[in-house]
Amino acid sequence: MKNRIKELRKKNSYTQEDLSKLLKNEGISANRTTIYRYESGARVPSEKTWKGLAKIFDVPINYIKGNGLQYDEIPSKILSELINTYYDDFEGNCQIFCVNRSFS
Repeated sequence: MKNRIKELRKKNSYTQEDLSKLLKNEGISANRTTIYRYESGARVPSEKTWKGLAKIFDVPINYIKGNGLQYDEIPSKILSELINTYYDDFEGNCQIFCVNRSFS
């Protein structure tokens, strides 16, 4: 299973060196080469490193680890329909999420 470290790093416009420094601020030693190895799957981060990455990127650890669907595994047409349906229905009459539910 592919982790999302590189995806999140690029999304946040961090270089591998930037991420190394951010991890250092969290008390975690990981140089640029180590970051590359984490991204490529050649090395698996420790639990402490996963926690540090989750804090830096502000996402759950399981997301960084690559658990669940990857963005590129969802066909763009389906993704677009899901997003449009969610926003259209949720803001309107809440058909998708509120069917047969009572909210007090």
